[in-house]
Amino acid sequence: MQISLSPAKNLYYQFGFCQAFWDFLATMHQKGIVFSIQAVKQEMLRQNDSLKDWVNAQPDTFFEDHYQSAASYATLMNYAQG
Repeated sequence: MQISLSPAKNLYYQFGFCQAFWDFLATMHQKGIVFSIQAVKQEMLRQNDSLKDWVNAQPDTFFEDHYQSAASYATLMNYAQG
């Protein structure tokens, strides 16, 4: 699953309120389930906040090349459509 992190950080899963969400993402990545893309990483690194710190703490494998992840995105869309 690929994710964008900014809306979650700003709205529903603020670090001070729901640290368990961010821990869950890291755990799911370790299990090979959750990934994001390099473009999202670059966007998050432009900010100087707790999300930037979290992004920097993740392994490089968390953020895939967006071209190489196109097949994963197609799989996710097929799954979501049932």
